[in-house]
Amino acid sequence: MPPGNSWNLESFISESDLPFERDIAKNSTDLELWLAYYNHKNSEKLASFHNRIFILERAVSVLPKSDELWHIYLDLLLEKASNLSYYHNKTQVLWTNKLFERALLLLNTDITIWVKYLNFLLSKQKTEITLIRRKFNEALYNVPLKAHRQIWELYLPFADEVGGPTGVNMYLKFLKYADPDTLAVETVSSDSEGEGKKPLNLSIDYVILKLVEFGDFEEASKLYERILQHPDDYASLPKSNLQFRLEYIDLILHQLSNTEETSPSLDSYFESLVTQGIARYPDQIGTLYLKLTDYFIARDNIERARYFFEKGLKECLTVQDFTLIFDSFSDFEENNLTKLAQRLEEDPENSEISSQLDFRMHKFEQLIDNRSILLNDMMLRQDINNLDEWFKRIDTHKDNLNMVLKTYVSAISKVNPFKAHSLANIEENKLSKIWIDYANVYASRNDFATADLIYNKAVSSQFSDLDELAEIYIQYSEMLLQSNFDDADERAISVVEAVLFKDIAQDLDQNATKDIHYRLGKSTKLWQFYLDLLESFIESEDQTEEIEKVTRAYDRLVSLKIATVQSIINYAHFLQSWKFFERSFNVYEKGLKIFDDPTLKYEIWSVYLPEIGKREITIERMRDIFEQSLYGSGHSDEGCPAHLCKSLILLYADYERNHGHIMNSIDVLRKGISKILDGFDEDLPREEKNQILSDKFELYQNLISSISNLKDTEETRRTYERALRDDQLTLPQVIQLTTGFIQFETSSKQLTRVRGLFQYVTRLSHPESVIMKPIWDDWEQFEVKYGSESTFKDMLRFKRDVKNDFKNDKTLKDSLNPMGFVKSSAGPKVSYINASEDKTKQKEEANPDQIDLDMEM
Repeated sequence: MPPGNSWNLESFISESDLPFERDIAKNSTDLELWLAYYNHKNSEKLASFHNRIFILERAVSVLPKSDELWHIYLDLLLEKASNLSYYHNKTQVLWTNKLFERALLLLNTDITIWVKYLNFLLSKQKTEITLIRRKFNEALYNVPLKAHRQIWELYLPFADEVGGPTGVNMYLKFLKYADPDTLAVETVSSDSEGEGKKPLNLSIDYVILKLVEFGDFEEASKLYERILQHPDDYASLPKSNLQFRLEYIDLILHQLSNTEETSPSLDSYFESLVTQGIARYPDQIGTLYLKLTDYFIARDNIERARYFFEKGLKECLTVQDFTLIFDSFSDFEENNLTKLAQRLEEDPENSEISSQLDFRMHKFEQLIDNRSILLNDMMLRQDINNLDEWFKRIDTHKDNLNMVLKTYVSAISKVNPFKAHSLANIEENKLSKIWIDYANVYASRNDFATADLIYNKAVSSQFSDLDELAEIYIQYSEMLLQSNFDDADERAISVVEAVLFKDIAQDLDQNATKDIHYRLGKSTKLWQFYLDLLESFIESEDQTEEIEKVTRAYDRLVSLKIATVQSIINYAHFLQSWKFFERSFNVYEKGLKIFDDPTLKYEIWSVYLPEIGKREITIERMRDIFEQSLYGSGHSDEGCPAHLCKSLILLYADYERNHGHIMNSIDVLRKGISKILDGFDEDLPREEKNQILSDKFELYQNLISSISNLKDTEETRRTYERALRDDQLTLPQVIQLTTGFIQFETSSKQLTRVRGLFQYVTRLSHPESVIMKPIWDDWEQFEVKYGSESTFKDMLRFKRDVKNDFKNDKTLKDSLNPMGFVKSSAGPKVSYINASEDKTKQKEEANPDQIDLDMEM
C-alpha cells in the first residue's frame, strides 16, 4: 500500500519516465497522457504495485471525475486485495473501502463502481452487516432507477444469508422497487445468472415464503391479504387463489400454535376468511370446515368447533367431503369422551362431569346412528331430484311412521317433476310411486279419506312421463275399489272415465306438448285398465247395458286411433265370450282395415281365421277370407308376407281337407308354395330368408304327403321331381326328399328308378362325407335285399368312380360348397351359397357332372 503522506520521487521516476513527466508538466489535464504514462509504466517488468499506484493517485487527483482512471485504479486495488483477509489485513481492506468512498463521492451514479464496491464488501467483510446494508441502500439511492436491477441481484442473496428482521426489511424494500407485473408471474430461475446473484423475476409467492422463513408472519399475512383481495392481479401465478387462501389459513393456524395469547378479533377474522372461501369454493367445503374446527380446537373452544363440525355435515356436497368431516367429527367426540372419562376417573364424585359424560355419550351414539341419514341429506343436497335417494331415505325411516310421512311430503314438495330421475336407472323408482306409496300408508290403515285426498292432489300434479300419471289414476281407482265408501265401485269407474272421455277443445291442442294432462285421454295403459275394470263387473249375458258400455269404450279407443292389435283381439274375444260372434268378426275386419303393416295384419289373421273357422259359415265365404288373408284384397294390400304365411296356408289346406275337398287342399298347398317362392328376395333380412326356405320345405312335405294319400303314383312322382328341381333347397333337404322318393319308388317296385335316384343323390357330395354315409348304407342294404352280385358290384364301381371324380376333376372340386353341393343350373342348390355367388356366372357355368333328374327308366 502507499507510504504515508509523501512520495519519494527518486524511487518512483526512472530515466524512461522523464519524457512523460515533462509532457504532463506541460498539460496535466490531458487524460491520454496519463493513460500513456500508466501503460508505459505497466509494461515495465520491474514496475512495482507502488509505481502504478504513484501514477494513478496523481492522475485521479488532477482528473478526479475520470471514470476510466478510477476503474483502472480500483481494479488494481481489487486485484491486490483479492488474497487479503479482513481479519489479518484489516488496515489494507479499510484503505480500499476509503478509496471506493472517494471514487463514489465524485462518481456517485456509476453503477459499475457500486457493483465492484458491493462485491468487495460481500466477499471480504460479510460480518459487517450494517455497513453492507447501508452501502446497498446508498447505491439504490444514488444510481439511476434502470440500474437498480444490478444492485438487487446482489442485495437479495445477501438478504437470504442475513435473514431475520433485516432480511425481511430488505425483501419489503424490494417489493417497493419490483414491477407489479413481475410479482404476478411465476418465479423462474436462470442458469445464466452469475454466482451470488438472484434473478429478479421473483413472484410475490416467493417473497411470502421468504418472509415466513425469516419469521415475520405479520408481513407475510399482509401479502396474503393483498393476493386474496385482488385475485385478478395475480391470476398468472402457478398457484390458484384457493391455494393461497389455504396457505394463509395454515399460516394463521401455525402462528396460533406458537402464540399463547390471541385477540378475540382474530376469531372473527379467521372465521370470515374461511367462510368466504367456502362461499367461493363449495367443492372444498370439507377441507375448509376442518380448518375452522382445527382453529377452535386449538383455541380450546370446543363448542364452537362442534358447531362447525355439524354445520359442515349439513352443507357438504360430496361423499368425499362428508366422509372427511364425519370421520374427523367422530374422532373429535371420541377424544372428548376419553378426556371426560379420565377426569371422572380422577374425580368419581363429581356429578357434573358424570352428567356431561352421559350427555356427550348419548350425542355421540346419535351421531353414529344418524350417519346414513346425514349421508342421505348430503346426496339430496347434491341432487334433490334423484329419486333413488328419496326411496333410500324412506327405507331408512321405515320404523318411524312420522318420519316416513314427513319424507313423502318433502319429496313431493321439493322434487321437480320434469327433472325427477333415477340415477341408478332403477325402473320402479318413479315420482308416481312416491305419491302412490304415500297414499297407501293411509289406505293400509283404512284411512281412505286421506288417501283419496292425496290421490286428488297427485292427479293434478305434473309428471314427465304419461305412463306415470296413468299409473296414478290406476292405483287411485284400485284404492277406491278396496275402500269402504258406499259408492266405491262407481267412484272407481268415474275417476277414470273423467279423463278418458274428457272433450278437449281444438284450440287447446297446442297445450298437449306442455301439459301431460291433455294427453292422458290417449293413454293406452289407462284405457286397458279401464276396459279390464268394466269387464270385471260383468258376470252374466243379461247385463246388456254393461256389455254395451264396454263396446262403446272399445269403439272410442278405435276412434281415437290408439287401438293396438292386442286391443282389437281383446275386443273380439270379449264379444265372443258373450256369444256376439258376428260382431266379433266385424271387429277383426275393422282391425284389418285400421292397420297397414302386413305383420300386424298377420297377427289379427292368425287369431281371426281359427275363430271364424269354428263357426258355421259358407265355404265360399271362408275361402274368400282365406284368400284375402294370403293374397290381399287388391290395391295396396299384397297379403301376408312370405315369411309369415306358412301357418295360414296350412290352416287353409286343413280347412279344405276337413270339409272333404282334398284336391282343393292340394291346390292350396301348391299355390302357397308359389307364393313363398315369389316372395323370396335376396334383399330380405337373413332371418326372413331362412324362415321362407324352411317354411317352403315343410309345405313340400305336406304337399307330397297329401298327394301320396291319394294313391296317385304318377302325380306323386311328378311332385317329388318338381320339389327336387327347386334350386333353393339345402343338401340335407334334398337328401331327405330323395330318401322319401326312394322309399316311394321301392314300394312301387320301380327298382331301376330307385338305382337312378341313388346315383343322383350320391353324386351330390363326397362319398366319405358324414352326411352321405347313411345314403350309401341305404343303397348297400337295398342291393343286398333287391339286387344281385352284378348290381352290388356296379354300386361299388360307381362309388369308386364318384371318389375319383371328386379327387381328379378340378371343375367338380371347385363347384363343391362346404356342405358338399355340386352347383348346377337346374339341380339343387343352397340358398345362402347362391347369395355369395355371381348369379350371372352360375347361369353361364357349365358343369359336366350335373344330374339330369329326367332319368331314363
